[in-house]
Amino acid sequence: PEKDPEHWVVTPHRPQLDEAQLKAAIERGKLIYQEPRSQCVKCHGPEGRGDGEQTDLYDDWNKPKKGVTDQQTRELARWFSLPLQQLKPRNFQEGIFHGGGRPEDIYLRIYVGIKGTPMPAMGPAPGQPGILTPEEIWDLTFYVLSLARKSHPKQ
Repeated sequence: PEKDPEHWVVTPHRPQLDEAQLKAAIERGKLIYQEPRSQCVKCHGPEGRGDGEQTDLYDDWNKPKKGVTDQQTRELARWFSLPLQQLKPRNFQEGIFHGGGRPEDIYLRIYVGIKGTPMPAMGPAPGQPGILTPEEIWDLTFYVLSLARKSHPKQ
């Protein structure tokens, strides 16, 4: 079954929550966000402002440009036409999400990660239990969206 392409498809089925259930999901999501296993705070910071302690972040296209020392990085620069660029984790409070801002979009980003970047997949995959369950990913999704709504209440 793991070779069947349908086995690899992630289809987000957003739970239909009333106001009290949504509030509870956001509270659970906040706890998940803060847990060491999710590592959200490490990059996105305690309030989701993109100001976590992990600042030396590069995507797969920039990693080859980064040397062990500053001198080595300067020497590597001659081999690349574009300069070395660090990644900046998303500031959720800005309410701008690459890849879409719908709950389903955020869910998928958390579930499958962002290939080529330090953002890992959190959801289960064939043969892998995943860091978070689909239900926990929904709770985390609702929490992340609540951070954006604090700064942009009209959303």
